[in-house]
Amino acid sequence: MRALERALPRGQGSGRKGRGATGTQMKTFTVSIDERLDRALDELKESMGKTSRAEVFRLAVTLLKIADEARQEGLKLAIADRQGRVQKEILIPG
Repeated sequence: MRALERALPRGQGSGRKGRGATGTQMKTFTVSIDERLDRALDELKESMGKTSRAEVFRLAVTLLKIADEARQEGLKLAIADRQGRVQKEILIPG
């Protein structure tokens, strides 16, 4: 979890439009999404206790970046049970 916290953009979820908590300028962009992804963003926002869909999006990009860096190093992304047994391997295209 510490690696994820270090990788998250500073000022995430500050609520101040255009600036993060540290005063860093935040960029904005528009993206078109279908109904399924729209619902998924809202569901994740609620289940993770995030204050905005933008927070969910930033977290998703951060996780994908971590996964891609691991893939480039020849590592694999997996979901393991409490005993450490791999239940699923997640393939990152690229």
